[in-house]
Amino acid sequence: MSIINAMYAGVSGLNAEGEALGVTGDNISNSSTVGFKQSRALFEEVLGNAATQGPGGGVRMARTQQIFAQG
Repeated sequence: MSIINAMYAGVSGLNAEGEALGVTGDNISNSSTVGFKQSRALFEEVLGNAATQGPGGGVRMARTQQIFAQG
């Protein structure tokens, strides 16, 4: 794995964590809203292209999952 690929994997992790902080901020800002249901960020691994990037392409936020637990 080259240094560029390693740096890309690190940057992708920082980007994904930034998006997850956005989900947390939404949860905090809407917590007093009637009928509010909490969300959580789900992550997934990005598999690199063997020709250009090699294995281990980093991580990304896959989606947000709404939690339907009683408040």
